[in-house]
Amino acid sequence: MKHSGKSNDSDSASYNSLAIERHGERKLQIGIFGTFDVETYGDLGARRGASANAAAEQSRDVVSGRGETKRRYAGMKTASLILIILLVSSFGSITNGAQNRQSAAVSPDAVVKELYRVHRKGYGPLFEKKGKTYHEKFFDRNLAGLIWKDLTETPADMVGNLDFDPLFNAQDIRITGFRIGAPVVEGENVTVPVGFKNFGKKTSMKFMMVNESGVWKIANIDYGDGNDLVKLLNTPL
Repeated sequence: MKHSGKSNDSDSASYNSLAIERHGERKLQIGIFGTFDVETYGDLGARRGASANAAAEQSRDVVSGRGETKRRYAGMKTASLILIILLVSSFGSITNGAQNRQSAAVSPDAVVKELYRVHRKGYGPLFEKKGKTYHEKFFDRNLAGLIWKDLTETPADMVGNLDFDPLFNAQDIRITGFRIGAPVVEGENVTVPVGFKNFGKKTSMKFMMVNESGVWKIANIDYGDGNDLVKLLNTPL
């Protein structure tokens, strides 16, 4: 069967033209580039548009996030600075409190207790030349000066006024029942009583305390028999 050229031309034109035909429930685009799914192509375009919008939104989020990060970093720096200031202030308060507690802890009777500990019943260096730092620590300026003078200015062929143990008021000791009492305040005078037995003989004395620049020191020792350490040290040799 022969076909006319007109029919072929018509088919060619129909082929080259774009036509839509129903294929089941889907639409197919037929043309010179082949057949493709119109709905799928449309969906693909929509997805590409959505992807572009999402990318733009993500970019805006990133820029916004950077700004937010900078604001958070600035806030963290400010908070850190405030925290450092608070810590320094707290440390200063704690240090001052510790110093105040330490000063309060060194009471007059605590000074006397430490004095006897250093003395070690006459075996310590308290009343020797090498014990000068202890003189300045425990005694006021006057008594420390008198002790040092007796140790350094007594002629070599003589015995100084410190020919006994000032803390026990005796040359020989065998101490029992040793006790340091609580400070006694009488007007402006503060004393610390000390009692013990030496070879069974009851002995008592009072440490006269003064406050030098906020530190309690011993100004004199009253032996209770009309004698005291300052008087004995001032006795001419």
